[in-house]
Amino acid sequence: MLPNSRCKDGLTENLKRINPYLKITLQDGTIETYYLLTDMIVLRYKFRYCEKVVTVKEDQYKLYENGSFVINPAVNWTLSKQWYCLHPRLEDQNSMWILEHVYIPKSMPAVPQVGTISMVGCILTIAVYLYIKKLRNLLGKCFICYLLCKFVQYLIWEGGDFNLWKNICSLAGYTNYFFAMASHFWLSVMSHHIWKNLMLINRDEPRYHFLIYNVYGWGTPAIMTGITYLVDWAWQNRPDKLNWIPGVGLYRCWINKYAVEGDNNLHLE
Repeated sequence: MLPNSRCKDGLTENLKRINPYLKITLQDGTIETYYLLTDMIVLRYKFRYCEKVVTVKEDQYKLYENGSFVINPAVNWTLSKQWYCLHPRLEDQNSMWILEHVYIPKSMPAVPQVGTISMVGCILTIAVYLYIKKLRNLLGKCFICYLLCKFVQYLIWEGGDFNLWKNICSLAGYTNYFFAMASHFWLSVMSHHIWKNLMLINRDEPRYHFLIYNVYGWGTPAIMTGITYLVDWAWQNRPDKLNWIPGVGLYRCWINKYAVEGDNNLHLE
């Protein structure tokens, strides 16, 4: 907030750059022009990654008096007023984005309990591997790293179910992504090690092998997490890139897995 009680999020400046008029079809079929800044409600929150983005031009939609939005009247794609928001395009005043809200289901009732049991199982298994000397071989150490990844994943999921990460949502999301990727890489490390032991007669386990495995098992997920963060940071204010950004922390703490299930960024010609 600025000293003169004006907001400093840049909304006022952006509103000066858009086409402030919107055509609405009345019940009698006539078309009336509304002034957006006084006749409509301007929302200040950012777009959400769980929303489908549709780019439409002036002649590709009809907005009715009751709030219904018809996209491409030829196919009669209608959205009720509670299921969409309008987002202006600063680079093209003759078109705009329609953000269609998408329902995201919550976790099933038994998921938190199963996650708690899984965490206990991970802790007990790690304790056994650390206590028994014969299990502290190279494969055992790799398995401990894998179990550690799964334990952190379950812990973050449990915290998410109980809304513990509200203030550090993005951090929890990137941490979860890192350990999720690391668990897969440690599985591949164990698979490679088992295959190598089956193929080789000399099964010596030099200490530097575990160092190499650590560089691969932790380093590669770290690079992937860094790239994920950079993509989110670079395109965080680009609704037209919703189908490409990971979307960590924009709406939920986790990485966006809903956009890849369908075409969330449509452009009507």
